Amino acid sequence: MPMAGEDRNPTGAISREGGRMKRAILERHLVLAEAHVVEEERHLARQREILNRLYQVGLGGSHTAKIARDLLGQMQDSLRTHIADRDRLRAALQR
Repeated sequence: MPMAGEDRNPTGAISREGGRMKRAILERHLVLAEAHVVEEERHLARQREILNRLYQVGLGGSHTAKIARDLLGQMQDSLRTHIADRDRLRAALQR
């Protein structure tokens, strides 16, 4: 079934107009994905600063530091997901 704005010719192929619309959508998603990567990298840097500060003031073994480490790990996982999304969109646009 064609997406909104797509037309299929009698052979079932998506028309050129539908292809341009799909590309435009992918490009918009790529812009968002790139912004998510930058934002998550910024969050990671800040979280590392927080964790380093906890160690500097002697709270590296505290419950607060454990929570900060756990959060850092979750943020790293999130960054990997954002990077994978960005790379997938880049690949789709190169086809």
